[in-house]
Amino acid sequence: MNNDDRAHDVAESSFKKKERRLQEGKKAMAEHNAAMRADDAKTARLRALRLARDAAAAAAPPEVAKPRLRIKKKKITVASPPVAPAIEPAEGEKLHDRSE
Repeated sequence: MNNDDRAHDVAESSFKKKERRLQEGKKAMAEHNAAMRADDAKTARLRALRLARDAAAAAAPPEVAKPRLRIKKKKITVASPPVAPAIEPAEGEKLHDRSE
């Protein structure tokens, strides 16, 4: 009888595992369906808000753009630094030619 009891316990354990998996599967599917319904409701709500906003924008008169004041920017010029005057040779002096 020991083998019969053991076989019965194994079968019962297997059955309970299958039942538990089946219940978990049903629960997961219900959660998934609830999430999908929530997403669909949110999408419908956002679509209605968008359509209402677009309809209000189409019904409203167009806004007239204000003319912008143009301000001329002054160009700032930077004076170049003074250049040293060239040194001229005195009369009678010769310039050195470096090419020689």
